Amino acid sequence: MSARTRPSIQAWLGWALARLGRPGQFGLALLAGGLITCIGVVHPLESDNQALAAQAEQLARRPPPPSAEVSEQAWLARLPADHAGHGYLAKLFAAAEAAGIALEEGRYRDARDGDSGLNRLSIVLPVSGSYPALRAFLAKALTQEPSLALEGLRLFRDSIEDGEVQGEVRFLLILGGRP
Repeated sequence: MSARTRPSIQAWLGWALARLGRPGQFGLALLAGGLITCIGVVHPLESDNQALAAQAEQLARRPPPPSAEVSEQAWLARLPADHAGHGYLAKLFAAAEAAGIALEEGRYRDARDGDSGLNRLSIVLPVSGSYPALRAFLAKALTQEPSLALEGLRLFRDSIEDGEVQGEVRFLLILGGRP
């Protein structure tokens, strides 16, 4: 009696793939790819999502930080002194130069507010340069001095193709009213 031969796994897989045909084989490959993606990508992201949700829930239960009440006197003490106003102009021009903005001679007006005793230094500067450089200049100037405010901005171009913008920037620097 001869030993009955069993078909090998390779032969059986070859027969099954042949029965599926090209569309079936393609679908089987997509199914395998989907399973691998689910196991390798989606499952770890779900556990990360659960950890972040737990962290968010923990943060939501935390009491809010105490509000820092700033007294008027403390706020006034942080304002630059009167004599520092014109010194700040040098910082403003340095910030413009660092950003690649050409500043022409500006107009400055100093005025004292009678009610509060604060001084207001109005600064009007004609500017020219690229738009990204102008944005960088404004961001740097406004973060350097908290008492500096952008009061107005007017920009124009000679033509749409022109990469440079010209304009006028109006700042207001609040000074502490002390010498």
